[in-house]
Amino acid sequence: MKKWLVASWLIVGFTLFGCSDMNNGITGEEPPEAVVKVGNKSYETTLGSYCWDGNGQSICVDTAGPKELLKGREPIKVKSGKK
Repeated sequence: MKKWLVASWLIVGFTLFGCSDMNNGITGEEPPEAVVKVGNKSYETTLGSYCWDGNGQSICVDTAGPKELLKGREPIKVKSGKK
């Protein structure tokens, strides 16, 4: 019986420890800037809708859809298989 009790506490402990860092080490009041990299080139992005949890506060931002956000911007052309 004692083995099962110890095993259950270990499982609960590992579960809580594993779920404690929900933001993967990324901190701050807003999401970091995202950049699209294709080969050696970097392209700026436009931040769309998001929810962010940082510094003890949560915020959700709703923006226009992708068509509106990208209106007037040239698409990034990428060859198949390019990283």
